[in-house]
Amino acid sequence: MRALRCWLLAGALLGAIGCEENVAPTGPANCEPPEELVIERKLKKGYRAAAEGTLQDADLAFREALELAPEHPEALAGRRLVKELLRRGPRPPIKPPAATEP
Repeated sequence: MRALRCWLLAGALLGAIGCEENVAPTGPANCEPPEELVIERKLKKGYRAAAEGTLQDADLAFREALELAPEHPEALAGRRLVKELLRRGPRPPIKPPAATEP
């Protein structure tokens, strides 16, 4: 009878430990340094502007990213893209495809 009581007590304790409420983290993930998130935003802004045909805005966004990370490969590629698009001349902006319903 005493062994049964010990097992029940151990089971109750383990059950109580397993029922602790886990609090979900809020906010951005902490896996990247904050400055990397700023660079990513500038890169997205640059590529979006390039796709819309506003090449001066795109170039500015890529230069701002390069000020924070001078050798960032995506920012360097963005600058090369803008230079190539300027060399080719004006073209109509790229529009996303229309959403189709299944």
